[in-house]
Amino acid sequence: VWGMDSGPILIVGGPDSGKNAFSIMAANGFIERAGWALVIDADVGQCEIGPPGTICASRAKAAVSSLSELAPDLSVFIGKVSPHGVEEKIIQGIGRLIERLAKGSVAVVNTDGWLEGDGIPYKARMIEELRPSLVVGIGELWGLEGEISAPLIRIGAPEMARLKPREDRRAYRK
Repeated sequence: VWGMDSGPILIVGGPDSGKNAFSIMAANGFIERAGWALVIDADVGQCEIGPPGTICASRAKAAVSSLSELAPDLSVFIGKVSPHGVEEKIIQGIGRLIERLAKGSVAVVNTDGWLEGDGIPYKARMIEELRPSLVVGIGELWGLEGEISAPLIRIGAPEMARLKPREDRRAYRK
């Protein structure tokens, strides 16, 4: 059982691996047990809690079937729809959201799907700086496993995860 003093739970995986779906399931589980959960959507390109180019946090008090059903309680403007070049701003923003809103609940942090090239050291820094109590790795992690300094659980993609065509991703960001 994750207590009040636990660090966040970081959800990592590649594009379309089921990070949103798992984040919803985890948040709904915490809501059922504790009455609420802090959900942070840190995918600047496809933030569902707020607009693209932001990371947003919501204190969820009722079960949801989509992150887009949540209203943001607090947002951090990043200003880009790609994490490339703003990695530290994102990591610091997540930390500020957790610090300001997680009191009494664990934070479920849905991250972006960037796991190739510079995405590996970015996620490793995120894990090191945020000190999660758990990292949930979904699907292929492209070598990130060796960089994780926190407890790791590996799972396959949930059935409710869906592939999104590149064109749909671009249209959403626009």
